[in-house]
Amino acid sequence: MSILGTDSIERTQVRTIALKGFDGPAMASLELFLSKESNLRIVGIDQADLLIVNGDQGINPDELKVTYTQKHNKPGILISVRDLSWPGFVLLKKPYSTSELIKAIRKQLETGDGGDKVCVKAEARVAAVMGIEQASESSGSEAYKTYMARAGVGQETLDSIQSEKLRAEQLKQQMRERLRRGKVATQRAAEKAGALKNIQPQSTEQEASVAIAPETDAGKHDHASTTRNTLKDAESEVRELLRQAEEAQRVARENARQQQLEAQQRVEAARKELALIEAKKREEQRKEAERLEAERREAVRQEALRKAAEKKAAEKRAAERKALADKKLAEKRVLEKRAAEKQAAEQKARAEKEALKKKQAAEKAAKERTEADVVKARELANAAETKNEKVPVVEIGELKLMPEEPSSTKAKAVAKPATKQVRKSSVAIDDDEMIYRCCGNLADVDVTRPDERRRIYFNTDGALLYWLPLAVKKARLSNTPVEISGLPRCFVYLPEEDRFFGDFGEDLLLQYALSRFGFGELDLGERLDMAVSRPEVAGDKQIIQDRDAMIWKIALWTARGRLNQRMDPEKVYKLKERPDFSRMIEMPHASEIAELWFDHRLSALDVVRILNVPQRYVFAFMSGADALGWLQE
Repeated sequence: MSILGTDSIERTQVRTIALKGFDGPAMASLELFLSKESNLRIVGIDQADLLIVNGDQGINPDELKVTYTQKHNKPGILISVRDLSWPGFVLLKKPYSTSELIKAIRKQLETGDGGDKVCVKAEARVAAVMGIEQASESSGSEAYKTYMARAGVGQETLDSIQSEKLRAEQLKQQMRERLRRGKVATQRAAEKAGALKNIQPQSTEQEASVAIAPETDAGKHDHASTTRNTLKDAESEVRELLRQAEEAQRVARENARQQQLEAQQRVEAARKELALIEAKKREEQRKEAERLEAERREAVRQEALRKAAEKKAAEKRAAERKALADKKLAEKRVLEKRAAEKQAAEQKARAEKEALKKKQAAEKAAKERTEADVVKARELANAAETKNEKVPVVEIGELKLMPEEPSSTKAKAVAKPATKQVRKSSVAIDDDEMIYRCCGNLADVDVTRPDERRRIYFNTDGALLYWLPLAVKKARLSNTPVEISGLPRCFVYLPEEDRFFGDFGEDLLLQYALSRFGFGELDLGERLDMAVSRPEVAGDKQIIQDRDAMIWKIALWTARGRLNQRMDPEKVYKLKERPDFSRMIEMPHASEIAELWFDHRLSALDVVRILNVPQRYVFAFMSGADALGWLQE
């Protein structure tokens, strides 16, 4: 491409921008974003047309303002979260979008003091001087810094080329002038020769022609040589200038490639850093999503627990309402029963009172009759004694009145002490000692206080009560009598008869119930011989009793008005069976407790409160019923 055609080169306008006050991810994001804009290029602050400044650098805003407005004196864009005002700057508040940033850049480049026309002309002039064709928008913007650095040299080269062009034009004018003059001289010589032809002879004309011809040829030869030399010098100078322009173009391209490579490396580093930031961001988003999912699951679990708790609370409230209704009904029935019993007792008392009155009246009448008969008998006896007759026997009801013996006979009689026969009660629980054995003497305690609550419990570990249900279970599985071995005497359960047999009395059984045996001291063993010869009750040293009655008795004697440690006096229970107290020990209030607990679901404390009885009676009943498996929740 010739130098003469450089004025027609058109180049895309590339604007330079400097970023100040940014670091880390913000800097990388801005560099990556601005590098994608073909007409924008990031340079140093001295070569930049426009500044993009971070107003939130942790430095005094007034100092930043002085630094960027007075020291650099360039238009720019101020990015900040505060309402700042700098002369020559446009405020872009955080957070901002990319479209807002591009709009602010365009506005500043159109209205600011960036010197657009000067930059474009200088770039076009340097490109024309160097013989560089205009590149695309993306590649040309990378070499602009080099062009600006060589603008001065390009201007000198351009001035030199212009002077050479003027000198070449002058030489051409000189050659044209010489040629014109030669033509004029030749024409004048021809005219002169024509004039002389008419005057001189033919020889003279030939001599004149021969004389003029060498002069004309010499002039033409000198003019041609001068023109050729001038053209050769101009061509050589032009070739040298083209060579210099091509060399400058090569150097510029090399520098442009180097700068482009460095820019690509920076962009690639920024892209990698941005990719790392995006990866970290995605990882944080993933962790945040996992955290939110965990929180959601936890919320769902908590909601399920809450609903379950509400359902359980509702069920508990319903059960409490039902238990309260049962308590009220039980209390009402107890009150009605007590009222009926009171009314019956009053009626019975009235009947007994009336019967007593009638009895007293009858006794009084009988006594009066008896006294009258006695008086009559004495009168008859006195009359008979007067007549020396035998004293008759007078019968008064069931009494036979004998005549009084003489005083001598009375003196000889021996006085005998009066004897009183007492019938022993068949119900042993009426005895105070037996009540103590079954119910103890523990006073009522406040179960809400842990120190007092511990007093109402006992442990069955090592107790005879622990082995009774095991012996029954093993004997029923094997259908063979099972003995609780390790005791000083024989104690066997007979499955066919559903009874316990022991060759000892009640006192020793009480000692067994109150004893605590060591680990491995007691065991279960089969007694095949007991199946052949079944024991019979013989004397006080043998005991044989039904299974329920024996377990009930041992449970009462072991508990003594307390509860097994796995039982809760506040838990609601109901009795599955009614005890048959004709075969079992009947403790105080046992019938009332059984009737109340069989009809209603109540706790032990509810029974105590409704019947208004001591706790030890209810706890003893509860321990016996639990040992027999009669309590259900």
